[in-house]
Amino acid sequence: MQQSFRSPVYLATSEWGLKLSVSRFLSLQDNPEARLLFLRYIHTRELQLAYSALAAAKYHVHQRLARWLLMCHDRLIVDDMPLTHDFLALMLGVRRAGVTVLLHILDGMRAIKSTRGNVHIVDRRILLEVAGASYGVPEAEYERLIGSELASRERPQKLSGAGWSR
Repeated sequence: MQQSFRSPVYLATSEWGLKLSVSRFLSLQDNPEARLLFLRYIHTRELQLAYSALAAAKYHVHQRLARWLLMCHDRLIVDDMPLTHDFLALMLGVRRAGVTVLLHILDGMRAIKSTRGNVHIVDRRILLEVAGASYGVPEAEYERLIGSELASRERPQKLSGAGWSR
């Protein structure tokens, strides 16, 4: 019996995904390289989830916002991200007004440029400094276990075809 799962997409990108039938996915277990890659990926996702819980409990909201922006930047590989204050507040579990104040502070630090519905990463190093220890361990583990093309890929200026979906 095949079950269907739905997952909301908050930021659509021009990147691709892989859709496999359940039987095809299960057959990949017979491939040692594919199985190892899946297990490594699951490990890094669980570590990311654990660090998200740790960040929510231990770090201040300005550090969590910087962390979240860095994680978006890692995954979207663009400097302009279609993010609203409401969406960031939802992701961080805080009031929208607090996000607005923090975005203005990060803007004043020249880490980002925030405009209506968009956050542009100006200086990633400043965001790294603000995020502090809340960011980096899961990312380093992903790099170690799976590797990344982030450093070698050229970042486009905007997401092509980006939009919201609920």
